[in-house]
Amino acid sequence: MKTTRDLIDYVRNHLVAQGERCANEHGNCRYRFGTKSCAVGCLIDDDLYSEEFEGGSVLRCEVTMAIQITHRIALSNTQLRVLRKLQYIHDEREPKHWSMYIAQYVSDLEPSVLDEPLKPANYMSV
Repeated sequence: MKTTRDLIDYVRNHLVAQGERCANEHGNCRYRFGTKSCAVGCLIDDDLYSEEFEGGSVLRCEVTMAIQITHRIALSNTQLRVLRKLQYIHDEREPKHWSMYIAQYVSDLEPSVLDEPLKPANYMSV
């Protein structure tokens, strides 16, 4: 992944292929549950995932850092807001409409947001 657009495409492709919300038996959305993962959970390496992430947004430091370490990138505030919107779509919209909502969201974004590079970052291996 090189740009915000690539990040969105990665998440969209994951969600469409999965075809269902990542939620527990009570319907609560989760980053991970069984073999499923949410719009943000799919960006986190298994070794970096923690149960402590559950119940919080991508804006929590621990979640953001797990994504950044997994992909060796430094996410901008704009890119974090994009991920928060994708998380919202996963959590609040019906899976059969995910592609439509993501496409609409992308069409509303400025080209400069979509083309913003994912900045490389050097993190120590975990």
